[in-house]
Amino acid sequence: MAAKLSDRSKTLLFFGFQAFVVAALFLGLELAARWSVSRIPPAVVPSGVKHPPYYNNPGVLTSPRAFGYHLKYRINSLGLRGPETALEKRGKRRILLLGDSVVFGAMVQDAETLSVQLQERVGKGWEVLNGGVGGYDVWDYEAFLESKGFAFEPDIVVVGLYLNDHVSHDVYKETVGRRSAANRPLMAAVRDALFRSELVNAFLYRLQRRQSAKRPRFAVSKPLKPEDEAAFAAAFPGDPQTVEAVKGFLKDYRYDPNFVKDTLKWMLDMKAWGEVREPLSRMRDACGKRKARFFVIVFPVQFELYPGYRWPEPHRALAALLRSLAVPSLDLLPAFAAGGHGDEYYGVRYDYAHPDARAYGLAADALLGELKRRRWLE
Repeated sequence: MAAKLSDRSKTLLFFGFQAFVVAALFLGLELAARWSVSRIPPAVVPSGVKHPPYYNNPGVLTSPRAFGYHLKYRINSLGLRGPETALEKRGKRRILLLGDSVVFGAMVQDAETLSVQLQERVGKGWEVLNGGVGGYDVWDYEAFLESKGFAFEPDIVVVGLYLNDHVSHDVYKETVGRRSAANRPLMAAVRDALFRSELVNAFLYRLQRRQSAKRPRFAVSKPLKPEDEAAFAAAFPGDPQTVEAVKGFLKDYRYDPNFVKDTLKWMLDMKAWGEVREPLSRMRDACGKRKARFFVIVFPVQFELYPGYRWPEPHRALAALLRSLAVPSLDLLPAFAAGGHGDEYYGVRYDYAHPDARAYGLAADALLGELKRRRWLE
């Protein structure tokens, strides 16, 4: 006779079988998710040169390679985000926007981008082209303008500077790869392991979409260590108000202090900002030779918009540099901060770079006003 299983053995078998079924189901869904992600067309294609290292992938409807991502990017056959257009002008004057993923509009739908919202405001006599490409720096903007941008015969070229555009690709990758040690190493290790799963990423992405980035219900608060406070005090010498604003930002958004601390290393590198002088001056001269007007707008980082933050750099230095080059410019920080809650225009957690549709509307209004004031649209 076969020996009877004990109650304990039966219980173990029951739960073991349940665990096996759950694991098999998870594995099957994970494989399906990865297959789905593999079918997303790449957003960029290599250029074969150093600057720019790649272009938008022409003629595709794509998104970041993540399962369940709700945003879609339509890249036209000329490699610009937006509707189809012709290379040659067709009775309309043109505004060409150049920039990285901030100008591209990485966190908004096609209809919510800066280019589309500006198009709605300038009227039918103008065509606004979105030449933004994620990950570009100021040297890439220059190379893109020469290799592709001038072929569109723009009447106005607008460069959208973000506060890491002065850092070359190699330096930026090295800086990002050399992040400070996490304040909670074990939790960081678990998080990094979980993020390798497409299903886990999709779940967290949907969770974050359904809660506010500011004071989220489901988030773990991050401790502020003495060395973090010392780093902030060193970054903003003599400005305790800005230090407190940064601490308030971290508390409200429940971010790891290194999120800001590591950013400040390159954002406030004023020597590196001086390196953008040459590419900007060359773009100015190249536009002048083609009788195209050249303009620069500057996008802020999210925590600069938190109430109480008042550190003037690098905006002050950038404004002085652009004045010395006789390049007209517009800093968008005042426009975003005017309502007193500009930090809330960044709705995705741990993304301090890409604003939402409301902010792009403010940017379009501010840019339109400046172009009208200069009578460039007449």
